[in-house]
Amino acid sequence: MENKARVLVTLLTWNRHDILKETINSLFENNGNLDILALDNGSTDSTCDLLESMNIETIKSPSNIGIFNGTSKLWLEADKRGYDFVINLQDDFPCFRKIPINDMAKYLNENQDVGFILLNNKNKLFKVGRKGKISVTKKSRKFNKFTKKKLKYKEWTKCGSTNFIKFNHHFTFNPTFIRTNILQSIVLNNPKQREFGIMERYHNLSLLSAKTKKHYFRTVIRKRFNGWIH
Repeated sequence: MENKARVLVTLLTWNRHDILKETINSLFENNGNLDILALDNGSTDSTCDLLESMNIETIKSPSNIGIFNGTSKLWLEADKRGYDFVINLQDDFPCFRKIPINDMAKYLNENQDVGFILLNNKNKLFKVGRKGKISVTKKSRKFNKFTKKKLKYKEWTKCGSTNFIKFNHHFTFNPTFIRTNILQSIVLNNPKQREFGIMERYHNLSLLSAKTKKHYFRTVIRKRFNGWIH
């Protein structure tokens, strides 16, 4: 009998009590029990109390150490604990359908040239204004952000009941399904402590990315608070 893949949801949060609660509840409602490890990036609101009340294991940072450093801590902890894959999130990505975790794990195991799978509707952005009004915009990136080369797609293939396609996408933090065995290579001793530095490391590993026909998270773009370090 094939061993079941071990998957950890890594969740970075900072001062977003309400949307964090929505994100966590949506995960459980659509997927049942999941292993979740959060990192609170120095919140000054009731975020930590919420995580404790929801029984979410949390790494507490005394100050905001930024997206790169916070995410790196979570990823390296996932690797240390022996997880095979990570579902990487920040606190403002509600889940709206069941994630095909077994299909994605099988797909990455059978396609070693792919490092991660995109999980959200990147072409459809939900923007939240200062007064909470939500607007929807559409955008489509046609070039690899790191190499500047045009995005090129392979053919759609099916793994289990899920359709996947490979392409030369740049790396993106979240929401993504990532194979854990590449995480040390893209974050340890990386002098460019931003997403662009991860893109460079990912590119140097000669890895492709993949995405699914269906999407599982909504991208909610909210105004950044002062002090949030990318």
